[in-house]
Amino acid sequence: MDWTAIIGIASVIVANLVTIITLYVHLDNKTENRIAKIDELILTMHNEMKDFHGKLCAIEERNKK
Repeated sequence: MDWTAIIGIASVIVANLVTIITLYVHLDNKTENRIAKIDELILTMHNEMKDFHGKLCAIEERNKK
């Protein structure tokens, strides 16, 4: 077999592996960032619901008197 063919096949394999690994790492980082944003949004919603519930309880106590 010709050395140029072996080098060509090896180059294609290495290029594909580098591309796949790079895309995987990039996608993993994007996923982590999105999960962090979703967690922050859930925490914000939880705090807003707690605050709203507290206000409702205060209104109920005021109306009972």
